[in-house]
Amino acid sequence: MAAGGQVSLQVAGRAGVPQSGVKAVVLNVTVTEPKSDGHLTAWPSAATRPESSNLNWTTGRTVANQVVVPVGEDGRVNLRNAGWGTTHLIADVFGYYSQDAGGSTYAAAGPSRLLDSRSALGRPGTTPVPARGEVSLKVAGRGGVPQSGVRAVVLNVTALWVAPFLVCLCPLGVWNSSGQPPLRHRRMANPSIVDW
Repeated sequence: MAAGGQVSLQVAGRAGVPQSGVKAVVLNVTVTEPKSDGHLTAWPSAATRPESSNLNWTTGRTVANQVVVPVGEDGRVNLRNAGWGTTHLIADVFGYYSQDAGGSTYAAAGPSRLLDSRSALGRPGTTPVPARGEVSLKVAGRGGVPQSGVRAVVLNVTALWVAPFLVCLCPLGVWNSSGQPPLRHRRMANPSIVDW
């Protein structure tokens, strides 16, 4: 895929995903043989491309990440190489969310950036999160998430230029470890489902 290139990927009607009635699809996306640092953005067709990243990589490194992407009316999702060089892209489907009200109650929102410690978005100040530091992030009523009636959210958490560490995501007041330790001085994104 070319630098800045975009793929419109048909997901409905393929690999066990129904032709109609699909709200979102669960994909495992992989980049391999990237010729430069970069990131991938995934979003529904016919929608405005978000500024958030779903997968970040460095030159020559193969990286995979699981993403949940709302599906456009035409059954497609868009994938964009936001790197400065070419890369190969692989997308494997793992499941989907249906529009059946009696089944899944998953509701796609965003993607919308709720936190960026570099620009004081979602918390005061622009200093990096310190070692053993905590960030209390309000998600209800923001980025398309309803103010009430929500039991869990799907977040894509990205760490930038870090020493080895572990990110733990949990409801306020309840500690529960999850996440993936990135390598030193790497950009890493990882999806997480946080319930309360």
